[in-house]
Amino acid sequence: LKLEDVTFLRNIATGNGGALYSTGPRVETLNIRFGRSGGMGNIAAGNGGGAYLAPVLDGAVYTLTRGHFIDNQAVAGAALFVGGLDAATTLVNQTFGENVASDRATVEVAGTGGSLSINNITMVDNQATTGTGGLRVENLTAVYMDNSLVAGNTGGVGVGRDCDLSTVVVPAGNFGRNFYADPA
Repeated sequence: LKLEDVTFLRNIATGNGGALYSTGPRVETLNIRFGRSGGMGNIAAGNGGGAYLAPVLDGAVYTLTRGHFIDNQAVAGAALFVGGLDAATTLVNQTFGENVASDRATVEVAGTGGSLSINNITMVDNQATTGTGGLRVENLTAVYMDNSLVAGNTGGVGVGRDCDLSTVVVPAGNFGRNFYADPA
């Protein structure tokens, strides 16, 4: 699936993926807007208010470039949820703001193996009820983050408000010029 110059506003899903749901092996986006301020976001009754990506085969590749996730809502991954099997996920030049998770995380990437590469993202002013309000990564084999800001998010009591990398072993040197306020 390849999407370019698309805007998703006010979509509602009774399950996962408020605006976009994919189980395919490859997703590429360029200049995509998932929601905007003023109640124009997308809503999922399950996970992934803006987008839900869950590969059914090992080796999926997800590349999201120059996008905005604003004012989306879901249980987990209010803006973006990536889950399932071994997937390589890359986020470049993304903005995440004003997203609300009834449970945890604005962006949640969880799977069996797989990797997450983040470059030049801003994740500010998002909220979650019980878990971290910002980025949550679970059970990946590699996480890389460079030139990114994850701060000013709100979450549940006793958890990191901005980043939860507690189930990931991150090798030294994988985090470049970043500011993330309170990793768990």
